[in-house]
Amino acid sequence: MPKKPKVLALPEIEDAIVSKDFFCKVCKLSKRHAEYLLQSGLVPCVRTGRKTRSYRIRREDVLHYLIQREQHPEKYRPPKNWYSTKLKNKMIGPMRTLPQVPADAITGYYETALTAYPDVLSIVQVCDLTGYQRHTVLSWIHDGRLCSFYIGQKHQIPKVFLLEFVASDFYAKIVDKSKRHQTAIRFTAK
Repeated sequence: MPKKPKVLALPEIEDAIVSKDFFCKVCKLSKRHAEYLLQSGLVPCVRTGRKTRSYRIRREDVLHYLIQREQHPEKYRPPKNWYSTKLKNKMIGPMRTLPQVPADAITGYYETALTAYPDVLSIVQVCDLTGYQRHTVLSWIHDGRLCSFYIGQKHQIPKVFLLEFVASDFYAKIVDKSKRHQTAIRFTAK
């Protein structure tokens, strides 16, 4: 005798936009699981940038998620070790996949962005342009990946050296890309 299909009772959601907390309550999810779904893009949302209530989710997207989760539960399962506190880099999956961009396209993007900067950049300006922290830029310099001049107890990076660096394979293969790096890739991929 075949099994009867399970009937999904959808909750009533009055507002057009809901928060992550409401999303957790309606879908009966932990906050970590909801964080995975929102960060990975499996449930579309808008990130407001605030510390609290930083996600805005459309009601239709919540209902679509509930229907799809019932049909394909394996798609919405977090990756192995997602709940581990020792896992340094949790984002494994859809958010990590960025399009491959040719080096000349990314160089063109940074050439345009560099027009507002002087010919020789400081570490702070490189951090501002790339979105990476000061210690990361210094490690690139000390490893010999990013060429610079040490003048007056400060590292000075010419634009030419920075453009060579952003066109390199090392820069393209950085695993934990900054938000500005991701924006550059998405902008040039269009």
